[in-house]
Amino acid sequence: MEMGKRMGDDVANLILEQLRAVRTDQAQLREDVAQRLTTISQRLGHLDTQMHGLTYIVTTAVGALAADQKDMKDRLTALENA
Repeated sequence: MEMGKRMGDDVANLILEQLRAVRTDQAQLREDVAQRLTTISQRLGHLDTQMHGLTYIVTTAVGALAADQKDMKDRLTALENA
């Protein structure tokens, strides 16, 4: 009976050891995923800021082109009427 109990203890210890290893791996994976998510969030924030800047530039350029186009039409009309 002593031999059977000892083998059972060995098996239980092996299982516990494997569970500890799995928990350690899981904790490391969780930490890695959290770091990657933080990096992704930061990059998205930078992209958002850049998109706002580009939107401003494009809007300003379109407004300037529209104003220039109106000015050119007004000048052409003035020349045609002269």
